[in-house]
Amino acid sequence: MRVILFLILVLSIQSSVAITKEEAATLSPFIRNVTVVGKWQENEIEGYYRFVVSILDNGGFDNYQYQLFVQWINDDTNSPVATIEIKELVSERYSFSLPECLNRICSEFKINASLMDKLGQDNTFTIRLSAIGKYSVIKRS
Repeated sequence: MRVILFLILVLSIQSSVAITKEEAATLSPFIRNVTVVGKWQENEIEGYYRFVVSILDNGGFDNYQYQLFVQWINDDTNSPVATIEIKELVSERYSFSLPECLNRICSEFKINASLMDKLGQDNTFTIRLSAIGKYSVIKRS
């Protein structure tokens, strides 16, 4: 009986793996970080936000540019409902920290960013997520 319970436990753990080793191997090498940051709900759909940080390769290390994407992931399907790029952080060559939640429901985030070409010139951005696929950005120096 114990052996059967052990096998059921092992098989249930193995079947709950989100991705396989082969799927992980196909991820872009330019993805630097993926962070789940909060929950959202719109009408009958619920899910979570995640931020994806990647590098845009413009021809060598000195020309790298960081990108920040926000995805709304559906809890039921575990797939993105929407994906947007925060273009305000790509317009200039910023390196930036991971987003920090600013309110109880995590729909507003702070990101500290530094201009890669101008050391010591730091900025803070506030990103406010509203409806699915919608956002606004406030830049504070």
